[in-house]
Amino acid sequence: MKVDKTQVFWWSPIPFLGLKIFQKENVGDLLGPLLVQEILDTKSLHIHAIKKRKLLTIGSVIHFADTGDTLWGTGVNGKVADAEHHYENLDVRAVRGPLTAEYLKRKSIHVPDVYGDPGVLVADFWPRSQATETGKVLYIPHMREREFHRKGLQTLSPLASFEKFIAEIQTAEKVISSSLHGVIIAESYGIPACLFQSTNETAFKYEDYYHGTGRHTFKVFDDIAAARKYEPEVPDFTAVKKNLLSAFPWDLWQA
Repeated sequence: MKVDKTQVFWWSPIPFLGLKIFQKENVGDLLGPLLVQEILDTKSLHIHAIKKRKLLTIGSVIHFADTGDTLWGTGVNGKVADAEHHYENLDVRAVRGPLTAEYLKRKSIHVPDVYGDPGVLVADFWPRSQATETGKVLYIPHMREREFHRKGLQTLSPLASFEKFIAEIQTAEKVISSSLHGVIIAESYGIPACLFQSTNETAFKYEDYYHGTGRHTFKVFDDIAAARKYEPEVPDFTAVKKNLLSAFPWDLWQA
């Protein structure tokens, strides 16, 4: 699906910093417009018919917002300086977690108490179609990790196609991931996911997500063997999903 970023924004690594380092989209960033269109399909609406300023959803992309833009499940990027946030006010329907909410409130922006990354809805809109493979542990690195592969583990690239990405995750018994959306999509399918230490990202977005789902303590691993032994609990997203869907900005498409 080709989407104009003036409608539903997503960050693309093509090109990255003016250089063609990455030739494919990152699944976690592309998920935003894909999910929005799936939701709109339930009322026979199309993403191109948006009536107001742009919508920012999945991703740490608030610093790309302009005054008056709408946020639904978006988060702050912990690596981006405050000076790069140029908006004066925003139409906030939901944010990824309470850390993002606190950041925006310090700017005197109203933020409702609706938290969650919309990626938790993936399994609702793309139901499981693959069977679990007994004993399969899948490693999903952040797209900029120096060690993209881990000995003894099958690696799933976050630059794979969306269809391949979710199909592969569904076959895993456990996911170990430094990609935030590797964790989120796995958990959406009820698959236990261990957060692995990223060599490129700050802790902010991970803490924001976990806190937004009611988990104020969580483990971060820097040792694959330890991550393989750990049995994380799968969260109950019932309330988070209900609140996110209730906050979806239908009015951007409806008169």
